[in-house]
Amino acid sequence: MSYARIPIIAVLMLLMIPLVLSEESFIFKQNSNSDLELPVFENDMTKCTTCLCTISINYPNGSNVIRSSSVTINGHYAIFNLNRTTTSEIGVYQVDIHCNNGADNGASTFEYLVTVTGNELETSESIIYIIFIVGLIFTFLFFIFGAIKIPFKNTRADNGQIVSVNDLKYLKVVCIVFSYLILMAIFGILRQITANYLFLNQAHKTFQWLYWFLLSFTLPIIIVSVILMIVMFFENKKIKKALFRGVPIR
Repeated sequence: MSYARIPIIAVLMLLMIPLVLSEESFIFKQNSNSDLELPVFENDMTKCTTCLCTISINYPNGSNVIRSSSVTINGHYAIFNLNRTTTSEIGVYQVDIHCNNGADNGASTFEYLVTVTGNELETSESIIYIIFIVGLIFTFLFFIFGAIKIPFKNTRADNGQIVSVNDLKYLKVVCIVFSYLILMAIFGILRQITANYLFLNQAHKTFQWLYWFLLSFTLPIIIVSVILMIVMFFENKKIKKALFRGVPIR
């Protein structure tokens, strides 16, 4: 799948996220230590407090994390401690628990969700994400259009002499800088969406790399842009004075 399509897919998938997560009971933060409390059943019906239980956990990609592990029974719940191993990958983990009390046996299947922040996206939040990212995309297109279309050079005659100063060049520089910052913000939001709510590991790593790459050049670009506009200001001022005196400038 081309990564160019991922922003569109991310926005469309956000519409479905609240419906998916509303059925998820257990949500944990990636690489965290937490207690997973599961109701214990005999014959899949009756809760028991004297059961001996074992548990099996599978990664989101289907590979096995734990084949069998004893758990602690506390009242009507089997308590299993999740650690960095059992919360290392984002996505949905499948938990199979088997309990018996010497006479009866029971088994149940549960799922828990691991996200980067450990948060669940609600309907209102998904709408905000959609509006925000669509707004950023259109704003980015607006500034990139200005950065491309606004001329940078001064107006010249056929003989190559400058006849007027182009003051819009300042706006062109501003459009370039804002396009850069908005693109970085889009990558930052998409890395959160792909990690927390769409569970696209490779896409998350790509957007994260792009975000940090752009972020590392943000300060130099802003400094260079400010210096460039200062230089252009004094250069334009010099040209305007020369044009006012009628001095030809190439």
